[in-house]
Amino acid sequence: MAGKYTPEKILSLLEDLPEDAAVSMMIRHSERELTDQDVVPFGTRLTPRGIRMAEDFGKKLPEHFTKTFRTSPVPRSRETLLHIAGGAAGFPEMIEADFEDPDIFSGLTGPADIACFPKLEDSVILGKPGAYVTDRDVTRQLFMAEGTIGLTNRYLDEGILPGFRPLADGTDILMKFLTDDLRPGNISINVSHDATVASLLGDLTGIRFSEKNWIPFIGGIVFVREKGGKTILYDGDGTWDPEEDDILWKIRFRAVLKWKYPSAGKS
Repeated sequence: MAGKYTPEKILSLLEDLPEDAAVSMMIRHSERELTDQDVVPFGTRLTPRGIRMAEDFGKKLPEHFTKTFRTSPVPRSRETLLHIAGGAAGFPEMIEADFEDPDIFSGLTGPADIACFPKLEDSVILGKPGAYVTDRDVTRQLFMAEGTIGLTNRYLDEGILPGFRPLADGTDILMKFLTDDLRPGNISINVSHDATVASLLGDLTGIRFSEKNWIPFIGGIVFVREKGGKTILYDGDGTWDPEEDDILWKIRFRAVLKWKYPSAGKS
């Protein structure tokens, strides 16, 4: 199951969608600087390769879709979104910004006419603290003690941990945020963090994680609402969908998702 959530699979999916599809994706930030800490320092930046990955992803987004851009306020996520948006807008090179500046997206500088740059937005639902976290100091200590993958799996199994919202409540917050931005002919790009993407995917599907199937850089999941109202979740390896059209507005999303490939199971 390794690599099932890759950016290449996301782009391949987008190429096959009808022009009036409504799309909302949630992805991990791009490749960051290496650290020997289990909890990545706040100010960690992207590597040069990570910048190129983000630019390339933006360049390959289908041009016929309009796009909205939202991100966790953490610098590596902001930097990822900026370079994805730059690639999509056609002038990715040499864009500079202070990624710890609270007003970053109102003060971009670069060689191009920044007035025509796409609108970029921060959201604390995507990070700092994110939909699942209530106390960053407490969860930081847990991540340091158990590691990101181990703690994420325990959160998925137990449903509530110190410093976290109840898993179901966090997923509801995140699902509303992601699906509220589903508009025909538009792709909503939402940059977050590996544990947040994994928590959402694991809660919706029952998947558990290891090093082999962990969320890769710029990897994630895609929600698509096609003509007629049905919303489908693609994770790169299979498809989940509701039993009824437009079910998101009627009952809890989690209650009606069904895995079409039971052999995938947990890992």
